[in-house]
Order: sequence, then C-alpha cells, then structure tokens
Amino acid sequence: MVSDSMKEALDMLTKEIKLKADQARKIVNLNKAMSRQELAEFCWKTGRITQKLVNPTVSGERAIFWQECKGILKQVLNLEAFNPSQFHDECVRQDILEDQLSKMLDGFLSYVQKRANGQIKAPSRLMTAEEIKLAEIEKAKEQEYAEWEGNGKDGKGGGKKRKDGWWEDGNDSWDANWWSVEKPRKKAREFVLKPDTPMWGDDSDPDEECPDIMKFGKCSYGTQCGFCNRE
Repeated sequence: MVSDSMKEALDMLTKEIKLKADQARKIVNLNKAMSRQELAEFCWKTGRITQKLVNPTVSGERAIFWQECKGILKQVLNLEAFNPSQFHDECVRQDILEDQLSKMLDGFLSYVQKRANGQIKAPSRLMTAEEIKLAEIEKAKEQEYAEWEGNGKDGKGGGKKRKDGWWEDGNDSWDANWWSVEKPRKKAREFVLKPDTPMWGDDSDPDEECPDIMKFGKCSYGTQCGFCNRE
C-alpha cells in the first residue's frame, strides 16, 4: 500500500508520461524524423520531469521509486551524465531513434500504471550497484534465452513467439519486479543446461572459453557449466 504522497506522485507521473508517450507515438506513426537536438532534448526533458515529480529526496519510498524509474530511463539516457538542471547532449544515448523512444515511453507508462494500482510491488529497499549489475546480467541472459526459444530449437523458427516490448514479457519483465536478484532465473539456466543445446563437444574448440565469462566477465553457473568444468 503506497502512501497518499506517493500515490499523488504516481498519478501525476502517469499523466505526464502518457502525454509524452502519445507525442512520441504520433511522431513515429507520421514517419517524422526528429533532429538529434530535438530527440535529445525530448529524452532529457522526460528524465527531468520524472525526477521532479518523483522528488526522491522527500522520502525513502520515493527514493526507491526513482531508482526504479532510472532502470527504465537508462534505455535512452546516460544517467552518469544526466543533470536535471542543465541539458547536455552527452546525457542522451547516441544510438537512440524515435521508435526506441516511443517503445520506452509505452513501457514506462505501463510500469507506472501497474505500480500505482498495486500490480507491481515496490522493492523493500534501495539496491546496491552490485545488485543492479547482477540483475542486468540475469535479464540479458533471459533475453538471450527468449531469442533462442523464438527461433526454435533447431534454429529454423517455430519457437514461442516473442512479444515486441520488454515490458510485455510476463514474469521475466521489468513489470515482474526486476530488482529481485534472489528470484530464481529458471529459464536462463535451462538455456545453458538443455541437453539439445550445442555447448562443447566434437564439433567445437576444446579450448573455447566460457561464453558467460566472455560476455559478462564471470560464470554464474558454477559446477553446472560445461565450459568451465570439462573432463
């Protein structure tokens, strides 16, 4: 149950993000290209109004919610360079396009609405930097599994159809309490442990390094990893 103060912030943010989501969707539907300056300022203003309405210095629950918001906003913002008081082009990612902005805002709106009506529960505390990093690694693994599953086990298609937005991925989405690093990540581990999944054998390089280590810097599968624990 959120406090009255938090409910007010959620309601105001819902209205603001809905307005911005509608604007971005209209731009995409009209196939209208924004200049880099226009796109960057739009992204920055979204971050600025979000921080202003959330006002994380007021209370602990608002500080926690601001951390949740940053987890979504980082899709378009470089948060290390973000300053709500002054616009700088480098605070916005260089690889962002109009359709990506639109998808982020649609997902953000969905998240805030579900947070407001209680479908998404608030984290019990602020996450540490290490916990955030681990959550991001696990999310990346789940997305890799979803891509593999969507292509079918034989790589020829026919797997489960993926949804277009990360916010629509059911229990593996931001909508499903992404901050919970204790939550079992069964699908990601099944991808590595599936018996019909090519890992290491006669057709692979016996000196090949663990893909988990190559991509994330360490292996999270321990003794279950076929690369790190070869006979």
